[in-house]
Formats: sequence, structure tokens, C-alpha cells
Amino acid sequence: GRLLSDKLVSLAEAGDVPSLERWLLPLLGGSADEAESYLPSVELEALVPFYRGLALYNSGQYADATVEFYRAFLRNDKFSDALLWEARCYDALGMPQLAEGMR
Repeated sequence: GRLLSDKLVSLAEAGDVPSLERWLLPLLGGSADEAESYLPSVELEALVPFYRGLALYNSGQYADATVEFYRAFLRNDKFSDALLWEARCYDALGMPQLAEGMR
């Protein structure tokens, strides 16, 4: 655990994000009432094609990587990093207009 302020916070407690937010926000100058419930922004199903896309990108297979990044976005339409990386692929493929349209 780590000592934060006068409370010892263990990793087990970190799983209880709402309680941790209610405790931490006043220390950061906010209000405990401002704490929002935690919702993950990316599901595991979207991460699988995303990481495949990163591997393809890193190996220079930009066209194949665009397919994986698009699959990640299809699985979670809030996964903006997938679109960002797809745009980077289009930049690498010499298609800056297409890349700009993705951003």
C-alpha cells in the first residue's frame, strides 16, 4: 500500500473506484459530490484488434494495420485512439488527405 495523506490505500481498495474518488477529490481541491461513476472507455474486445494493429504498424504493414484499427473502432465507437492510429497509417501510406479526414 501507499500512504496518501493520512490514509493508507491498498491496491485492493483501488478496485473500489467510487469510494477512492470520494476520498481523493477533496484532497485535490474538488468536491466529493463531483465524483462520477467509473465506466471503462475501451472494452477488451476492442483492444485485441487495436494491439494487432499496433504490431502491424510497427512492422511497416500500414495497410493491414488500418483494417485492425477499424475493427477496434467498430467494436467500440468511443475508441478514438483506434481512429488516430488508423490516420497515422494513412499518413505513412502517403495519403495525408484521408488521414486528415480521420482526425
